Amino acid sequence: MRPLHFSVVLRVDKLLDAICRLVSNQHPNQIRALANKARTLSSTDAGRLAGFFNSQAANHVLSEVVEEWRQAACSGAEFAGLLVGASHGHMSEKARENIELVWSGPDTHHVPVRRSEQVYIELIESAAESLFIGSYVWVNIPKIETAIRDAIERGVDVRMLLESSDKDGGTFFRDTVKRVAKELVGATIYVWPLENRDSGAGGFPSMHAKCVVADGERAFLTSANLTSAAMDKNIETGVLAYGGIVPGMLSRQLLNMITQGDIQAYSQAAYAPPAADSGPKVIDIKELDQNRQYSGSLLIGYRNEKLEVDETRTFRVLAEDDELPPKGALVIILGDKPLVGRYLWQKQQSMNGERTYYSVTMRGQGSHNAIEVEEINWPMFRPFAVDVS
Repeated sequence: MRPLHFSVVLRVDKLLDAICRLVSNQHPNQIRALANKARTLSSTDAGRLAGFFNSQAANHVLSEVVEEWRQAACSGAEFAGLLVGASHGHMSEKARENIELVWSGPDTHHVPVRRSEQVYIELIESAAESLFIGSYVWVNIPKIETAIRDAIERGVDVRMLLESSDKDGGTFFRDTVKRVAKELVGATIYVWPLENRDSGAGGFPSMHAKCVVADGERAFLTSANLTSAAMDKNIETGVLAYGGIVPGMLSRQLLNMITQGDIQAYSQAAYAPPAADSGPKVIDIKELDQNRQYSGSLLIGYRNEKLEVDETRTFRVLAEDDELPPKGALVIILGDKPLVGRYLWQKQQSMNGERTYYSVTMRGQGSHNAIEVEEINWPMFRPFAVDVS
């Protein structure tokens, strides 16, 4: 009987883990409505909950919950209780937030405040998995760009949303893109395409948000652009939020705009990614065949498991004589199953000193994966493709 009991406990734990993922991104009222419906069902009828939410991402997580409920085989009332209890616990934990005032400009010395550049660097350095920065303009600030570069080298998924419309024929945005492509390899710039903006009688809309969110857990909302004047001279104000519901909501809002196509990864040729060479417009990464010859640019779709969003990016297939992409670049490596992530490598030696090889790790898009390449084969090693979005 003991092995059976252990198996049941493991199954319930998996159900709880799935439920926690679900409630972390849903309003308590939605979870309560789901629980009310589930209470009338048995685990064998769990499939009737499919499509309950309005978003594809939420229904994807719900499908995982439903499958674990089937396996756990608890009653509808028990399952509904788990949903409501997990939602309540999540909201109670989220309520434990810390808010700090952030300020640039004259200091009165009467109110405790943080400085904008200090907070930017602190958040960037704290990021372990993901970092999303929004700014109307971005001028090189050495300490901040060094922190971003270090984050990329740690395997952090770095994304930036910038205003792309240069006024009066200027080249400021394009110059910024060129600098990022050279100095911050691995970061992805997003833009709000002009055709997606509603240019009504009130004037032409701009991407005017200034914010940074790290790991969906810490957020800085500010009036300050990423310029030296905003960091040191202007009067700027903002708030730094640790915990609570705001960082997660901000992260989800930015990622949902990517999923819905409101904002797009910037392409040098156009705002939309270039079309694939041939075949289907978007190729699911699972359909890539390592025995087939590919060339040129391919539009690849895949699931970013870390951020729980579906991604579509343009990758360039690497030829044998291409240079190895730099560390931190987003690449695809084909094998028993395709791996996608920001790759890093390190030369290593076995304990007995008889074997020298390179350990290649893939980070940022899912669970960390690693492959080993023998030293003799390293000069010929190439990822299948590198991101060029």
